[in-house]
Amino acid sequence: MSQWNLSSTTVTDAPAGPREAGTPDLQADEDQAGGLLPLRTRITLLVLLGSALCVLFLLWAYYDARHAGITVVAAPAPARNSEATAPSATQAPPGDTPAPATPTAAAQRPTAPTPTAAALAEIEVFATLVRDDPDFSAGRAVTRLQPYIQFPDETVRAAASKVMQPLLADLDARARSAARGAAETAADLADAQDFPAAERTLRQAWETLPHESPWAAQHAVRKLADLLATLAREQTEARAQALAEFEKEWRRAREANAPAPPRLAALLQHRDPLIRQAVAAAQARLEDEWRTKALKRREQDAALRTAWLGFFTRLNAAIAEGDLEAAAKLCQADAQPELVKGGVAEPQQVLQGCAADVAALRKAYDLALTVARAEKRSVSLPLRRGRVEGALDGVEGRQIFVTLGGGARVGVKVENITAAGLLSILDEKALAGANLLGAVWALSAYENAAEAAAFLPKAYANAKQPVPLHWAERFRLEKFQRLDDDATKKLRKVEEELRGGNVEKVRAAFEAVRPALAALEESGGMSEARRAVVAAAEKLLGKAAAARVVLQNGVSPNADYAGLVTDQISQYRESANRTDVGVQYGLKAGAAGGLQRVLVKADGLEAALKAPARVKRATLELYQIDSPQAPGAVLGLFRLKRAWVPDAGTWLSFDGAKNLTWATPGASGDADTEAKEDAKVTLDQKKNVWRSWDVTAYVQEVLTGKTANNGLLLRVINGEPDYHVRFYPETDLESVKDATLRPRLMLETEAQ
Repeated sequence: MSQWNLSSTTVTDAPAGPREAGTPDLQADEDQAGGLLPLRTRITLLVLLGSALCVLFLLWAYYDARHAGITVVAAPAPARNSEATAPSATQAPPGDTPAPATPTAAAQRPTAPTPTAAALAEIEVFATLVRDDPDFSAGRAVTRLQPYIQFPDETVRAAASKVMQPLLADLDARARSAARGAAETAADLADAQDFPAAERTLRQAWETLPHESPWAAQHAVRKLADLLATLAREQTEARAQALAEFEKEWRRAREANAPAPPRLAALLQHRDPLIRQAVAAAQARLEDEWRTKALKRREQDAALRTAWLGFFTRLNAAIAEGDLEAAAKLCQADAQPELVKGGVAEPQQVLQGCAADVAALRKAYDLALTVARAEKRSVSLPLRRGRVEGALDGVEGRQIFVTLGGGARVGVKVENITAAGLLSILDEKALAGANLLGAVWALSAYENAAEAAAFLPKAYANAKQPVPLHWAERFRLEKFQRLDDDATKKLRKVEEELRGGNVEKVRAAFEAVRPALAALEESGGMSEARRAVVAAAEKLLGKAAAARVVLQNGVSPNADYAGLVTDQISQYRESANRTDVGVQYGLKAGAAGGLQRVLVKADGLEAALKAPARVKRATLELYQIDSPQAPGAVLGLFRLKRAWVPDAGTWLSFDGAKNLTWATPGASGDADTEAKEDAKVTLDQKKNVWRSWDVTAYVQEVLTGKTANNGLLLRVINGEPDYHVRFYPETDLESVKDATLRPRLMLETEAQ
């Protein structure tokens, strides 16, 4: 930001005043010093003295004008008749010398002071105050002395100028110093992008400058205007830069589906209100733009998903008819220009995978021709229509001949042989050696599309191979289609009940469709029309008033919360009676150096609700980290019957400090836990994901006092020694923990 440049400004070369530059103006004349009269009283008396001299001078002048040349002698009285009258006592006798006249009043009083003397007296008063009183206001003195600079008498002008010059120099120095300081402060504020404070600083500086200063009068307005213009320019540039940065980072986060970086929140809370408002408006614009694009993208994806499902249906039909030529043409990208735009992950690769299936099928059929040409063994060949049983009897072109039991010889087009028929000609070893076993699996999937999602993943899993992308995407689309159909049917029921207005029927219909809606939300299938139906149902059911409470140590509802406690208990001989079993490798369930189980308890449930509310849904969530033997494990949560003490639970006891033991070690006896689990979850192959248990009933009963809050036991319930599952935390060292991955209890509530 620009500084106020004072180097080119000149003022009267007068000696420095009696005070240092920058001395503040008099603000409290009432202060007393040294036992003298208050300063305001002294100034007033001195000013009155000078004024009295001027008034006295004017009175004398007036008196002189009225009585100049008049003597105090009585005029003779006129005669009443022609007769002589006696002389008065004041008349001189005839023939005598006239008595001298009585002196006039003007001749008897002292000489009056002149205007010059009165002016000099008042100037001297101010000179004395300036010299002797360091708190006397220089600006006030300049104002009072200014008329004497134009006085007719040269002596008065010279005296006034002599007193004023150091005062003006002092005022100029103070004005320049104040202006320079304000400019520097405003520059610092502008560098910090606090432009409103910078502007306030400059304007306040102008208001407080000593305007009796010649420098302030001649230069301050222009300097202020220049600085304000520079400030406005910098503010405009900062706003443009903030908007560009916000939009770039916002788009990057949205496109990566990542959390908004802290910088965006900082820009939304910018200290400059104009920039803050501009960024907020940009966010609203971007959100609206993103919603519009997302809507179009969802509509496009819906159309493309439908197109892909149609493609898979046509491909099935072609292969089922043995028309591999038509199937190959279907899989060409230039024949499916719309499909490559989306609808599945990696559309080009999905098409290429389908084309690879067709090519592999050709090789499998060619291999069958080769084997049938060389062998004469008996076969049973299921065909697309019918079956042929007999002995292989040569090959002609694309036909395999079979001699039937009665001696008849029939030809079968090799492409009409099903997957089971190929396995009758080719054994699995030969197919595996030719890397064609997957082709026969694919052929079976094409022939039995309704069952493909059940047997094909198992076949690849047994072979310890991943399901090919094109089949995985096909299964995903088909699952989505089933969900979509289910949601459509159930949402129609919700709409029907909404028209009826029966709250309980709407609630029942809405609860029935909720799982499908959750799946659609995750897969992006929630259209605007569906959202409108959901919103109407939620409004009727009072869902809009629902609140969400999260209990997570060190995170929510505040950073001080520590009520969600867990204990690791271990059967391992060295840990069986320890209350401080380590979790360096995570909270463990299953078998790892002995059986492992987890105790969990949430305190402060009522306090977390903050107001009378009903818990509609409660979910305990644990973050599963990399586990060596997790897939297939069923983990159940069981209510504890004993008042387990946090940080004191072990494999052998529920209060290690008092040595109060479980009825059965590991809290597995009927006197320790409920026989039936409250919730259970079956784990898949995924890792680094949240696992959720529905504990609504337990939490509701704790809050209503129907059950004691003794906590829950987490353990594997299907072959406990066969599994080993680990959940966050990953280490005991707090310095490397991620608080957001700690166990959490999610509460969905509604006002009572």
